[in-house]
Order: sequence, then structure tokens, then C-alpha cells
Amino acid sequence: MKIELEHILRLGILKDIQEMFYELTGMNTIFFSFKKGGGHYFSSDEKRALFCQIIQSDPEGERRCCLSNMKGAQKAQEKGSFHIYPCHAGLIDIAIPLMVKKEVVGVILTGQILTKTPTQQGFSQIKERTKDLNIDFKRLEKAYFQLKVFPKKKLGMAMKLLTLISDYIIERENTFLLLEKLIKQQKRLLAEARSKRELREKLRKAMPFLRLESNFNQELNRSQRKVKEAKHFIETNFNHPLTLKEVAEAVSLTPNYFCSLFKKYMNCTFEQYLLRTRMEKAEELLQKTAWSIKKICHQVGYDDPNYFSRLFKKTTGFSPTEYRKNRLTKAYPLI
Repeated sequence: MKIELEHILRLGILKDIQEMFYELTGMNTIFFSFKKGGGHYFSSDEKRALFCQIIQSDPEGERRCCLSNMKGAQKAQEKGSFHIYPCHAGLIDIAIPLMVKKEVVGVILTGQILTKTPTQQGFSQIKERTKDLNIDFKRLEKAYFQLKVFPKKKLGMAMKLLTLISDYIIERENTFLLLEKLIKQQKRLLAEARSKRELREKLRKAMPFLRLESNFNQELNRSQRKVKEAKHFIETNFNHPLTLKEVAEAVSLTPNYFCSLFKKYMNCTFEQYLLRTRMEKAEELLQKTAWSIKKICHQVGYDDPNYFSRLFKKTTGFSPTEYRKNRLTKAYPLI
């Protein structure tokens, strides 16, 4: 059984590491898994430094941060050990590979710190690096002088400790997953052995009917599987322009057949499900981030903020600004 980072995260083990490491060092951690064509972040970055939030408020700054993370993760994967490197803006970041039997199953990304006391000269260098970004440099300067300072010697020790703890727990959980699979197999084989004679007799009597039922069940299971694949495709790609034809092609169905099949099992049309998925994500971003309406619009798959706002109000009864102002600020502190 090949372990995946998703298996460990579902067990909540790395979440415990994330919270303890933040309390100990003040450094946020996110988990990154390599996927075909790119990578995938498995945990939120809601505790990231204010400095980084300001940089990422500009789409170009966010793109550079993602590229910097990807390069750091790839380098750690190549080395098979933690990799300390400067990000595009000049802060210190760290990538730590998560290893199982010498195989990298994911990467921990942390850092957003300085290794020396911040100075005016240091900020001038950062300002030069980021001068083309459309950001508030006065806020950035204030955030720069609030960054966590972690001396290099202590930083290296903290990384070694985090690596040892993470690898130990992941190896242990991998063993548990294998044992769980073996136990299930043993129970299944035992049940089959006990009822083998009874099943053989029932199968002999039911054989004429099973052929017909089998064909029906295969078609039913295939239809449900196709709808499930379509849902996954929509939920993974809703932030891009999506058409019914593209989703149908992704699950190898004709548009007409996919349309009727999706409505049958989901009790709504493809368009209604896509809209609902995008609006739910928009509500989440309005609750948990301080991003602009324009940025949220693009994050959920729309190019025109005005069109997005009309859809949002039609769906929720509030404009995005009203939703954030009247319903969320008391319950959710914006990051």
C-alpha cells in the first residue's frame, strides 16, 4: 500500500505538528504535495506573516511566492533533507521533505522570517526587490520590522527537530495503515471461508438471475462513478472557466448524456452546481481573508467583478461588500 500525504493529513497527525511548531517558534507551516503538472497545498496559510499577506495582495506578488515555494520544495525533494533559502522578497523560507522509506511523500514549507535584526538598509533592499508590485510600502515597512527573527544556528536545530518528529510520526502512521488493511483482509477472508459452502449453493440457484442483475448494477455503478468524477473535476477546477462540454469530455461522456446523468443523480443542473460551488468558495474567502472583491472574483473563476457581484447578490441576497460587512466581521476576524 503506497502512502500518500492525504492519508496522513486525514488522520490529523501533521495538524498537531503544525500547531505545536507555531506555538514554539511563531513560524507557520503548510503542507505541499507534488502532483502531475504542479503541486497542491493541503493546509491553510491563515497564520502567515502580515508581510507576506501584503506581498500576496498583488497577483504578481502571489505568483512569485508560489513559484518560490515550488522551487524550494523541489530542491528539498532533490536533496532529501531540509533546504533553507531566501524567497523572492528576501525573507528566509525552509522546505522540509516528508520521507517514507526514502521516498518523498510531501514537503513542509515554513519560514517567513529573518535571521538578522531588521534594519532600514534591509528594508531598502526588499523595497528594491518588490518595487514593481502594487502594494502599500508603508504597511510593508511596518510589517517588515515586526517579522520574527530566528538566528541561523537555532533555525537549523529547529528544522532538524521538526524533520525527526515528522518522519517518525509519518512512518508510524504508515505502519498503522498497512496493519489496518491486513486486518480488513483477514476479516474478509474469514467471513468468506465460513460462508463458502452456503454461498456456493445460493450462487448455483441464483445464477440465471445474477447475469441480468450484474449487467444492470454495472451500468448503475458506472453512472454513479461518472457523476462522482465530474463533481471532483468541478470542485478542483471551478476557479477556471468551465463549460458543460469540457466537464463531459473530462469524464468521457457526450454533453447531452452527461447533462441528463448529472441532473438525475445530483437533482440540479451542471450550471447550478458550478454556481453553488463558486459562491460557497466566495463566501469562505469573504469570511476568512481580507482580499479585494476583484481578487476573490478571479479566485472563484470569474473575470468580471461586476458580473460576479450580481451573481453573488442573486444567490445570497447580499452584495459581496454587504456580506462581509454586515454578517461576518463579528464572527470571523479577517486575516
